[in-house]
Amino acid sequence: MNRKGFTIVEIMIAVVILCVGLLGLASAGATVTRMLARGSGTSLTSNFTQKTLDSLRSLDWCKSSPTKTGSNSLKVGGQTLATSTIHVTAYGTDGWIILDSVSYYTWKSNNRFTTRTYVAETGVSCRF
Repeated sequence: MNRKGFTIVEIMIAVVILCVGLLGLASAGATVTRMLARGSGTSLTSNFTQKTLDSLRSLDWCKSSPTKTGSNSLKVGGQTLATSTIHVTAYGTDGWIILDSVSYYTWKSNNRFTTRTYVAETGVSCRF
């Protein structure tokens, strides 16, 4: 017999290969979506930290004694996205060191939030 076409076994194998490829593609799409959301949160928090440190550096530190601790929070609507705790320590007689410990919240599966924390440091010199 010289019939042209595909057998049912060949079609079933092709469908299985296609399904495995599509499942891998769907999984990669979900991973990319999570990574984009995490990157967006990190970017937002980094901008928040940068603005906090910039506003602290703009104060006149050398003519007054600063407050040693403080806190700040980033809110969108009623949702708190990040909290910042600021610690100021003297650096001899030459200036101040400002530590900003930022905790931000990331979305996990099953309606849970996890907290990530990082510390940013800057200095203010009183030598002119």
